[in-house]
Amino acid sequence: MKRFSKVVVAGALAASMILFAGCGGNDNADANKDANAGAENQESTVLKVGTNAEFAPFEYVNEEDGTTIEGFDIDLINAIAADQGMTVEVENLEFDGLIMALQNGSIDAAIAGMSIVSRVTMFASSALIGFGQGFQPVCGFNYGAKLYHRVREGFVFCVKYATIFLI
Repeated sequence: MKRFSKVVVAGALAASMILFAGCGGNDNADANKDANAGAENQESTVLKVGTNAEFAPFEYVNEEDGTTIEGFDIDLINAIAADQGMTVEVENLEFDGLIMALQNGSIDAAIAGMSIVSRVTMFASSALIGFGQGFQPVCGFNYGAKLYHRVREGFVFCVKYATIFLI
């Protein structure tokens, strides 16, 4: 028993050393990083942003002049760019073309209903997460009781319904 407790204590010490090894800081590395960031900002002071200006109040085309894009998202990206010492050039694109424009490098950022899409997707995926979490205790209890056929049935059930849900 004494040997077991020594092993546990040694393992806990080793784990804590590994965990806290990255907590130290290197001020010189931070200074170099800040200097490099300043140099990058001076080289690229224009941030090209793509949006689909059809979703008022988030982004929309000003009706008075017909060319200025305004809205909450535009104010947000302007504030972020001002904080970083950059200027913003907003380009009105079709929503379907925003990701393609990001991939081919014609814009630096996209600001539109992107976060809403990810939230809706996460909400839909939470049902699958619930299936997985519900299966875990069922699997554990049945495996412990040596009811392997029930573990298999539960697994097949979860896979079937998850596949149907994803389609």
